[in-house]
Amino acid sequence: MKRQAGFTLVEMTVATLVLLVGGAGVVQMLGSMGTAATFQRAKTRTVDRAQALVSALSLDLSQSTTDINTTDGTQRMWILDSGRTVRFQRVFGVETSTAGEMRPAWTEDITVTWDPTTGFVTRQIGTGPLVTIASGVAEFEVRSLPDGLVLVHVAAENDVRGETVRHQADVRIKTRN
Repeated sequence: MKRQAGFTLVEMTVATLVLLVGGAGVVQMLGSMGTAATFQRAKTRTVDRAQALVSALSLDLSQSTTDINTTDGTQRMWILDSGRTVRFQRVFGVETSTAGEMRPAWTEDITVTWDPTTGFVTRQIGTGPLVTIASGVAEFEVRSLPDGLVLVHVAAENDVRGETVRHQADVRIKTRN
C-alpha cells in the first residue's frame, strides 16, 4: 500500500500546541507592554501636573516680594495654614506716584490654597473667581526663607491599577526683594 502525502493527526496536534503556546507568549508580552505604556503615561501626567503647578507659582512668586509695603506698612506676602495657603501681591506694571516717581504697580491679593481632602490647588485674584490650577496634589507647602527666597514643595500622585505614581518637586524661588 502506498503512503499518501500529508500530515498525521499526531503531527497536526503537536503543531497546533506549539502555535498555541507561542501565541499565548506573544499575547502576554503585548499585555505587559500595554501595562508598561499605561504606567509611563500616568507617570508623565503626574510629572507634568507637578511641574505645571511649580511653573505657575514660580511666575507669580518671582514677581512678588516678602518685604513690607513701604506705603502703608502692611505685608505683601502671607503664608497661612502651615504653608497650605499663600496670599501675596505681585508686580503687574509700573505706576507714577503723586510725587512723580516711577514705582511698581501691585495686583490685588492673589491667594493660592491647597485642599488636602480633594488634592486641588486653587488660585483667586482679589474677589474674583476661584480657579483650580492643579489636581491630584498629595502635598503642598510654601515657606519663606531668608534673603527673599520662597520654598515651594509639591508632590503629585496618580493611582494606576493599584500602584501609586508619585513625583515630588522642591523649588526655591527668588522674589523681588
